[in-house]
Amino acid sequence: MKTRLISISLLAIIIFFSVACNHNNDQKNLKDTVRVIDPDDTIAGRKVESTYPSGAPNEVNFYRVDENGNVTDELIRKVFYFDNDVTQSNGLKQKYIEGSIRNDSLRDGVWKAYHRNGKLQVIANYRLGISVGEEKVYYENGQLAQLGHYDQTGCCTGEWKFYGEDGKEVKIIVADANTVVCRSCPKCMTLLQKDKDAVQLSNNQPDKSKK
Repeated sequence: MKTRLISISLLAIIIFFSVACNHNNDQKNLKDTVRVIDPDDTIAGRKVESTYPSGAPNEVNFYRVDENGNVTDELIRKVFYFDNDVTQSNGLKQKYIEGSIRNDSLRDGVWKAYHRNGKLQVIANYRLGISVGEEKVYYENGQLAQLGHYDQTGCCTGEWKFYGEDGKEVKIIVADANTVVCRSCPKCMTLLQKDKDAVQLSNNQPDKSKK
């Protein structure tokens, strides 16, 4: 406890002298001296497409730069940020989704989504806008929540594993032609619609017990 108090005192002294040394600077310059620069902000080809009311970037596009250093119209990457009240522990703006994209707005390559605490939420692979290959989903505590695969048509396939927040495996579901697993691929959407139609049809049938 004594060591901790000494550390806090030293920190307070350091902060005090830091502020004193900058006392003659105006507020703008003071902010500039402590502002954290996001490496993405310095990449050539970066363009802010939309902002929050606070002025913080929301959607940012990145365009390919040719061998002569000229920014082209070829869109190669897209990043979405949380509002500026959500930052990483290092002070950088917190992203909530990012990935490679084509000019026709189709996802193509690796895409990642993040929780508000900065931990990875989803990592997935796309080809021409279709989910392919491995997909992993994580809890806010960093533990793996779900692991599955998509085939080349974008339909979930094979074994899908589900885990608890403690990291223990909870269940395994085999994504065959008649099983809903991911609930978002074309196959699952079709099965879900069939189930919905079946329920609606059943509800429209006359109740023979009342005759």
